[in-house]
Amino acid sequence: GATVRRGPRLEMGFHPVELTPDGAADPLVSCLPATFTAYGWHSWEVDPAGRPPLARSAVSPQAVRYGPAAWGVQFRPEVTPAILRDWYADIASDPDVVATGLDAGAALEELLAGPRLEEWMALGRRLFGRFADLAYAG
Repeated sequence: GATVRRGPRLEMGFHPVELTPDGAADPLVSCLPATFTAYGWHSWEVDPAGRPPLARSAVSPQAVRYGPAAWGVQFRPEVTPAILRDWYADIASDPDVVATGLDAGAALEELLAGPRLEEWMALGRRLFGRFADLAYAG
């Protein structure tokens, strides 16, 4: 039932994210560092509908809690090299990315070669692990 709206601009690739004070106190996202570099790929965002963001980038809210055991994140903690290869193979389906003139092959090669992806995947595993702990404890 949330409203989806176009964000201020495309947010694709690695970008800085910071926890808000609410995020630092949240049982899930508080497992992340106060500031971190996240991977994102979106032109749209969910309106948090009055809920305080738990994390934000310069472009948009990045994490919101919707209930006692329901969270939403804008960044992409699930990415792996295989997922990115699939996304970049289908890059033509995203008109916002196409409009940038991005060389998908070169961008993917750079992304897979650098250390940031491995670091981000470790944070994603941490977040998923915390979520599983909360779900089992709940």
